[in-house]
Amino acid sequence: MFRPLADRSRACKIRRMDRLPDAAGDRQPARALPFVAADERFLDLVRLVPAIVWEADGEDYRMTFVSERCRDLLGYEPEAWLTEPGFWETHLHPDDRIAAIVAADEAIEGVSDTRLEYRFRAADGTYRWFHDAIQVVRDAGGARRLVGVMLDITEQKALEERLAHAASHDSLTGLRNRAELLATASALLADAAALPVGVLFIDLDGFKALNDRLGHQAGDAVLRVVAARLAGAVRGEDIVGRIGGDEFVVVVPRATVGGVRALAARTRRSVLGEISLGDAPLAVTASIGTAISSPGDSVDHLFDRADRAMYRSKRRGRGVPGSRPNRRAPATSPG
Repeated sequence: MFRPLADRSRACKIRRMDRLPDAAGDRQPARALPFVAADERFLDLVRLVPAIVWEADGEDYRMTFVSERCRDLLGYEPEAWLTEPGFWETHLHPDDRIAAIVAADEAIEGVSDTRLEYRFRAADGTYRWFHDAIQVVRDAGGARRLVGVMLDITEQKALEERLAHAASHDSLTGLRNRAELLATASALLADAAALPVGVLFIDLDGFKALNDRLGHQAGDAVLRVVAARLAGAVRGEDIVGRIGGDEFVVVVPRATVGGVRALAARTRRSVLGEISLGDAPLAVTASIGTAISSPGDSVDHLFDRADRAMYRSKRRGRGVPGSRPNRRAPATSPG
């Protein structure tokens, strides 16, 4: 019959007492030593593992053993895991709880191994990511039990998020990059609930001349300010991105002609205004073109129509950085 890990710990303590010298200074018979050494080696190994080693009853998830590493990683005493009903389930992140419990149930039912990733609430209220390698075994009596190793992967998850963000966002402005904008717009075009999809193409007027005159550092500063202004001008569901150079794009789900024109006007007003670069404040203007999807539109065709509309807008009225902002109503084309 399998002895629960918690019982191993208690047995280890009992055997240590049995090994105490008697009044004459003699030790207990040597036959007890191999058992003591085995238990001590086991506990020493568990303490060295940089993860939480645990065991639970396979019927009700009642914890029967938790290694002391839980104190270092999560701030809980092992006794809390062993005495509080449903400790594991109640500390799972709400968004991860159902999937983790279902996966564990399926592993128990099939007497199979499983690997989970979930967030677990620490004693300070924060959540940490764990990779939990779980094995389901039967003891000699047929009872099922779970044994697992919870490895803290919080830093790994943070790195994955940073890499994913870097792959989908422009490093200069923090906005979505071209690939992410195209992917997002393509997904929206395939979603009937998001149709029609509108696109605003925004190009800063005379930016190359500004870059040549003041240098790339000043140009980058202008792009960052414009990006922040654009992000503040759109609705929460709109997606703003930079597709390269001085070109920005806004993708608009559930677009209407009037709504897109109003957004274009609001966007252009947000870009207008002086940007302080040392002692030389600059006034910025932008040309904007718009397009709204038609049935069967591809993302490339939609973006191309907005791009061509932007160039038509630029030919009709152009502001030059450094001059007074053009106060005329924005010249846009519905595509």
